[in-house]
Amino acid sequence: MMRCQGIRSGVLLRTLVKTAIILSGAMDRWGFLHHATDAGVLSFPFKSFRQEGIRPDWETGVRIHMAAVRRIVTTGKLQFSISLWLTVMCFQQILATPHPDWNQYLPKLHPRLLMFQFKLPRLVPRMDCADIYREGFHTSGVYQIYPSGPFVPLNVYCDMVTDGGGWTVLQRRNNGSVDFYRGWDDYKRGFGTADGEYWLGLENIRSLTARRQYELRIDLEDFENRTVYAQYRRFALSPNAINAEENGYRLQVMYFIDGGAGDSLAYHNGLKFSTFDRNHQALLNCAEKCSGAFWYKSCHTANINGLYLKGAHSSYANGIHWATWTGYYYSLKATAMKIRPISLPFPV
Repeated sequence: MMRCQGIRSGVLLRTLVKTAIILSGAMDRWGFLHHATDAGVLSFPFKSFRQEGIRPDWETGVRIHMAAVRRIVTTGKLQFSISLWLTVMCFQQILATPHPDWNQYLPKLHPRLLMFQFKLPRLVPRMDCADIYREGFHTSGVYQIYPSGPFVPLNVYCDMVTDGGGWTVLQRRNNGSVDFYRGWDDYKRGFGTADGEYWLGLENIRSLTARRQYELRIDLEDFENRTVYAQYRRFALSPNAINAEENGYRLQVMYFIDGGAGDSLAYHNGLKFSTFDRNHQALLNCAEKCSGAFWYKSCHTANINGLYLKGAHSSYANGIHWATWTGYYYSLKATAMKIRPISLPFPV
């Protein structure tokens, strides 16, 4: 232990505190921090970023804490360990990684890293829209989530209204502005924009479903403004595979709930995803034949990534189809694939 006295020790302390503030502020802007603090506890609350989904109830200024530190420094009565302080800053970086058990270790840290009480913020990455919903954001729109790690933000549209909210939208179509007849690389990485039509990407979907158990809901609308949905209480891609891409991002859906659409996805359960340039159907290239990309067999009862043909059409099975509702000669107006964790207390 060393005693901080004089101008140089005061400057050193303020530098360390400001460094910690910069690191924590950066992590806050990136969306990892769920702040938790009590009155009288030195903490690092920062500016709110409502557009990034951060809770708006942390308006306490950093300068208040800095003023308190300066008063203690000038009295010459503050003792602290630089090594312990640097350890705290390291913990702030390490604990930001997406590990579900980090927070249970926080209470085990040394209770008096300084002569006054200190607590770290609660560090939890936003995995999906359900996390954002639980933070108090109940307006549908574009948010950032981190399914692939704390330094890889992903823009996504969150449905905060339907059936209790908290839905992460994987696929959305409503006007034909985005071409969905694409190859494997595009479907693997994702394409489109989160505020319009898009496909989130097979790898991103796999990253989500590998970390939590999800239910799937598919909302459908025709050009007469009729709406229906199909829901599945279990959804995953290649849940047991070491390499999901080699496994073809194999579809798993179970426990169907009918919302008027009928079960067009059961036929595709257990199948690999195919595009026109990567066919997993041996003799027949269904993606090419049906002008889409999906978990085809020979060929489909659902083709929601097909051509945007605007209602009735004469060609067979190459539009946006959900066969158990509108058959193979009517292309739908709007579709949305969305998922939500089944472990959270949402309505059944």
